[in-house]
Amino acid sequence: MTFFAKYIVIVNTYKLNNLIFLKINIMSIDNMISEKISNTTSTSVVPFLITNRRSSVINSVNINPSSPNNFSVSYMTADLRTTGGTPYKNYTIEIYDGLNSPVGREPSQIFTGIEASSDKTIELKSKSNMLSGQYIIGFSVGNNAEKTLCSYVKLISGRIGARENEDVSVDLISAGASGFIFQISSSVLPGIDPVANGDTVIIFDNNNGNRQIGYGKPSLNPVTRVYNTEIIVSSLEEGNEYSVGYYCGNVLGACAAKEYITINNIV
Repeated sequence: MTFFAKYIVIVNTYKLNNLIFLKINIMSIDNMISEKISNTTSTSVVPFLITNRRSSVINSVNINPSSPNNFSVSYMTADLRTTGGTPYKNYTIEIYDGLNSPVGREPSQIFTGIEASSDKTIELKSKSNMLSGQYIIGFSVGNNAEKTLCSYVKLISGRIGARENEDVSVDLISAGASGFIFQISSSVLPGIDPVANGDTVIIFDNNNGNRQIGYGKPSLNPVTRVYNTEIIVSSLEEGNEYSVGYYCGNVLGACAAKEYITINNIV
């Protein structure tokens, strides 16, 4: 008696960030024979290493107990300067009364001319007693506080409660006929609509003068409720560093988060 296999199992392996992944396809022999496989539509995973990740975020808020109108804010920013080397000095810090979400609200007080920095503490003066009552301290990466708000902390009688900030992450890079496809996910502040806000994800080639090589607009995945962006770039080079930045409100320099990666090898 002769037996014929009805199905075939195809197992492919690839390595990503030092982890081994298996991709298993089960296909009937009839379909396999009839299916036309074209090299022009195939893709392969491009391994990469995450070398750094930065967010524009408030790290801490401290109230002066002897003068509770005075307080200090420690913060860091994802971007430091323009591609021409000029430091960003157009960021803002805001005070919102109450603990309701600051998204879409007018701040009771705003401090302008905040300079981008990898780690900085500044002294500010409030109109209110910061040790009494409830406030939100917001951080925006642009003059338009509402469109570029990307981080905030809640203050309850001078103590920090909940905090929020935005983030960006490269999930997958694959090589296809049209170029290299970046699959990128973003987390945003609760209540913000990145599409309506005009947010943009941009890829830079850091080995070639931080040249912009691709950009895209985030869209909401209705299943996962995560914002995803797909960007195709024409070329990548092994060993080069690239950065992926999340920019608020389509405002120049308004970088809420940035991830740095190095391409290990291109299969």
